[in-house]
Amino acid sequence: MHSSIKRLVLLLAFTVMIFLTPPQSRATTFTDPIFGWQLHLPGEWNIEVQKEDTGSISGKPGRGWSLQKNPMTYVAFQVEEHDIRNSIIFEEFREKNFEAISASMLYTAQKAGAQRTSKREQVVIDGQVFDSLLWVLQAPNRPALKSMTLVAPMADKAVTIGISCTDDICQELFDAIDASRFSNPDGKGPVIPAPPALPPPSMVSIPVWDFTIPIGWKRVAPESPEEKLTITDDQENNLSYVLIEDEGQELTSMTILDLKNELFKDTVTQFREIANENEVLFNSGEDIITLGKQPFQNITINLLDPNSKKPVMTAVQYIAIVHGRLAMIMFTCMDEKCYNDLRQAVEASSFR
Repeated sequence: MHSSIKRLVLLLAFTVMIFLTPPQSRATTFTDPIFGWQLHLPGEWNIEVQKEDTGSISGKPGRGWSLQKNPMTYVAFQVEEHDIRNSIIFEEFREKNFEAISASMLYTAQKAGAQRTSKREQVVIDGQVFDSLLWVLQAPNRPALKSMTLVAPMADKAVTIGISCTDDICQELFDAIDASRFSNPDGKGPVIPAPPALPPPSMVSIPVWDFTIPIGWKRVAPESPEEKLTITDDQENNLSYVLIEDEGQELTSMTILDLKNELFKDTVTQFREIANENEVLFNSGEDIITLGKQPFQNITINLLDPNSKKPVMTAVQYIAIVHGRLAMIMFTCMDEKCYNDLRQAVEASSFR
């Protein structure tokens, strides 16, 4: 069985919310003719060629391209005929770029009354090391505005990538930059054409869990890409929801009863060990819960005080195969109120 499935059985205590991004039906692909930088962006972007005498930081001739989705969301790629392989020259060129973006962001922050933060680090894109400066502006009641400038010497030229976005699209934009490729990094020979745009998304939809977080609970950060929601009440009580892709085509060869037998066996083993280590009693029960129209296998485990026979911890796990993916909802509670609140919230939820 896939190791990630077994690993996630152990996440009954920790996980987080990542809003699912609806699949894009169209995409934009860009390849520059110098270094063959291939960038694939979801959705429709307007590609413009900059004039050779526009925007040069070094004062040398340059070529540039801008991919714009809206005035606040764009990627700018520029190559200047300025040899910055020398460390001192590179440092001067980098600081000029960083000063330019910093002046712009400071002015914007002042006009918008926004809080501002900045961070410098190195970023590797397809083996090419870029020095980067990230600015984040957060104005009241507005999504954060992020602007990143990346600078690197490639062959005997100066390369700059500028990125601007708001919080609702930044992650997918940064992911696209991370996944981009240079097909001609030495600037010699023919540039390999960019691959065609991705085909329309599969008709198999991504499951959406319609769940209302109980009052007094809050979301916490994810610990793995499979985690779609984790909440806590800051008192050792927590709930997590994970969604696992069938990458190894393992789910297609298993029934839900196969999965139940394997996953619930691991869960029971884990909590029996906890019970033995803490000298408490153990009991468990199984049933089937329907969320919306989707049946979920369910196991509830209680660890009981040996004297009062009252639960000191309750762990609940729900599993189902939804649209070809393994969906798991798991929570642990140290008190009865937590158990009642989470059980009611889960059983009032639905999958679609």
